[in-house]
Amino acid sequence: EIGSGLVGSEMCIRDRSVWGYHKKPDSKFDVPWGFVITEGDKKWKLISDGSSDGFEHMKASAYLPKSIFNLTDGNKGLNVSIKAFTPLVPHDLVISNTPVQIFDITIENVKNKERKINFSISHNVLKGKSRKGMLSFNDGKGDVAFFIEDGKTNKNEAYKSLELKPGESETLRCYIAWYLSLIHI
Repeated sequence: EIGSGLVGSEMCIRDRSVWGYHKKPDSKFDVPWGFVITEGDKKWKLISDGSSDGFEHMKASAYLPKSIFNLTDGNKGLNVSIKAFTPLVPHDLVISNTPVQIFDITIENVKNKERKINFSISHNVLKGKSRKGMLSFNDGKGDVAFFIEDGKTNKNEAYKSLELKPGESETLRCYIAWYLSLIHI
């Protein structure tokens, strides 16, 4: 609806051509980081980087300043909802211009068995430093940080392990911040 700030679309994301992404997955232009769900030896990236291991269907909508992405794939037995937003405080330009993206990610187990899942924000190229539960990298332009509330870190990911019973879901609050001083955080 025009003027409401509400936007929506639905698509199959199994086919890379839908996104206009035609580079080989090992190309230097690949996205070096992403949200990853791991279960045993299976790994699924939630941000499209040209790989075919993502979710089959995505429904996207936005009600500014929030964007909502619902990912489903019957073969994986998981439903994932990503609500993304940046801080927007009326009449406060400092907070409203803070370079941070906040994600509320809900993972639902739709299989009839309990599952042990690891969710992470991982970086394939840079090795980071953990400080105060946050993983930070310097990419030559400034610091970039990954953080998951109640999560842990290692050298290239912030992560949280989940145990989901059939029909159960859990919501994770994740942050990605960039090019700000992390000295006082």
